[in-house]
Amino acid sequence: MELQLDLERTDPKYAGFWIRFVAFVIDSVVFGIGLAVPFYFLFDNPLVGFDYSAPVDQQMLVLTAFVQQSVAKGGVYLAIYIFCWMKFLGTPGKLVLNTQIVDAKTFAPLSFGQSLIRYLGYFVSIFTCFLGFIWVGIDAKKRGFHDLMAGSVVIYKPDAR
Repeated sequence: MELQLDLERTDPKYAGFWIRFVAFVIDSVVFGIGLAVPFYFLFDNPLVGFDYSAPVDQQMLVLTAFVQQSVAKGGVYLAIYIFCWMKFLGTPGKLVLNTQIVDAKTFAPLSFGQSLIRYLGYFVSIFTCFLGFIWVGIDAKKRGFHDLMAGSVVIYKPDAR
């Protein structure tokens, strides 16, 4: 896959709320199905059949296992998203819809640091009652809180205009 960058570009077309929402839905299906099978075999669900009448120390072991598995799964998602953003300029949903995630000033690929901040910024966008995502519909450059934090924008590919 060839990355299409136009570093001299001064008139990008920013991707708005709805196209990004559709990309999110596509990513949820792709990653949900793609990771469901390996997660099924790698992780058992410690909360299935959780015994509330068990001694507290046994309950804590089960809850600890659940937290450890959640952190491991989150790490997999973190690695996949950062890899996709840095290597392909977007996740499958963004690529299918001819959009790309780039640095807001240079339109170059995101650095590792920007990608990490952008991913962590998702939690800020979520924990503000999703205002960080809604902000995409308000901001002139269609940036959510996570984009503002990382210095990124989502634009249409130059040839998609």
